[in-house]
Amino acid sequence: MKRLLVTIGVLVLVAAGCYATWNRLQRERENTWQVAMAKGLAAHSAKRDADAEEILKNVLPNTEKWWPKGPHLIETLSWLGTIERVELKHALAEPLLKRAVELAEQQGSAQTIVVGRAKLNLGIIARDQFDDVEAQKYFSEAAEILSKDPRGAWGDDDAALLNLGFMADKEGRYQEAVSYLTRAAAGYDALFGRTLDPDMANAHAHLGDVYRHLDNYPDAAEQYQAALKIYEQIEGPQGKDVRNIVTGLAIVQQGTAAVPRTQIDHSLDTSKNPADADGTSLNNLGVLAQEQKQYAKAEEFFQRACEAYEKSGGRNEVDLATALENLGDLYRDQPQFDIRKAEPILKRALAIREKVLGAEHPETAKILSDLSLLYFYEKNPAAAEEFARRALPLEVKVFGAESLPVSTTLNRLGISERELGKFKEAEANLKRALAIREEKHAPAQWIVISLVNLASVYAAQGQQEKAAPLLARAQAIHSQSPSN
Repeated sequence: MKRLLVTIGVLVLVAAGCYATWNRLQRERENTWQVAMAKGLAAHSAKRDADAEEILKNVLPNTEKWWPKGPHLIETLSWLGTIERVELKHALAEPLLKRAVELAEQQGSAQTIVVGRAKLNLGIIARDQFDDVEAQKYFSEAAEILSKDPRGAWGDDDAALLNLGFMADKEGRYQEAVSYLTRAAAGYDALFGRTLDPDMANAHAHLGDVYRHLDNYPDAAEQYQAALKIYEQIEGPQGKDVRNIVTGLAIVQQGTAAVPRTQIDHSLDTSKNPADADGTSLNNLGVLAQEQKQYAKAEEFFQRACEAYEKSGGRNEVDLATALENLGDLYRDQPQFDIRKAEPILKRALAIREKVLGAEHPETAKILSDLSLLYFYEKNPAAAEEFARRALPLEVKVFGAESLPVSTTLNRLGISERELGKFKEAEANLKRALAIREEKHAPAQWIVISLVNLASVYAAQGQQEKAAPLLARAQAIHSQSPSN
């Protein structure tokens, strides 16, 4: 019995020693991993991603051996994949990130910040590979996970929302884009405050772009101003983003006291060196020059914008279509140019948008409406009517039946129907366009155009008693316009 008790005592001492050894080994492993992760993430924060990648690569084999399915391995894979994605090593990053997500799902921990971050980076990879469906899926899942813990996400939740907003804008879902980008901008503002962060500026800039697409120029200007303050401090006064925002801001603030003539002239004199300008700033400068009635300069800027986008490759096809559209509209609208140049340019823009954005995208509809007016000018009212009818339901779907873009296409449809002798249809569409413009307080010149066009329908039918009051009202508005 005594011998048995001695044996048991020895076994207990051995077990205790083994446990102490195992416990010490676990602490050493934990310490080794924690130190390596801290060094790697510090290097990543300091933008020394090559160093960060090397540190995490070195710790990964031991992590796989020590914790083959645990949270240590999931976090190591997620961070290593994130860093390699930042370095644009997508082929290396993607399998690491997917493995992290799969392990987390197997362990029942798919709703953690680590997984949300991995899905965010998988979304960015899919976006950069033009797989919008996959990107949308990952960004939505990342946003759902990360938004539950904004402090732990530390801006990654806002990055997911920013990307969702960018994609919604690209696909013409403008109101949805406003919702995502408003949340992203507010999140970045709360997180960074006065700290300069390019993503915070990007959120405000993209939100300004969406408001510009919606013709909401006051809100666009407010967002551009917020972005500009950040970009100027990060890049300096000659930075690329600064130039883009300055020209965009000048466009949305045209005719207001907020933009002195000297600033507009300065904007038009910038980017004279083709090597020092990108397509976005050149296209904005073209719009600005056109609004200042400097049409030759506008043509030059639009042509240079097209060249810049074509040199940059397929990624900028949508932007190329916008520059082509602006150039085609310039040739269509200004008598100093040959109108015959407009059709092939606008048709090329239409083909790009139909291919990249789809037949029902609002930007595609805008080209259809632009071509309607071109064919009207070229005295082809049947084609003008056809293109206006194609554009109208798409614009109603996106902007609403009582929106200004719809009023523009209704106006073009109405004058086409007038030329075809469809007076009843023309009257109805032109009346509707006028009502929208009055309700939305459109610029005075828009009201004048609607009044004159509606009067012309009555005049064509010999109904001068209906035409005369409309023309008198148009003349009164025109004479009171500040530009006169």
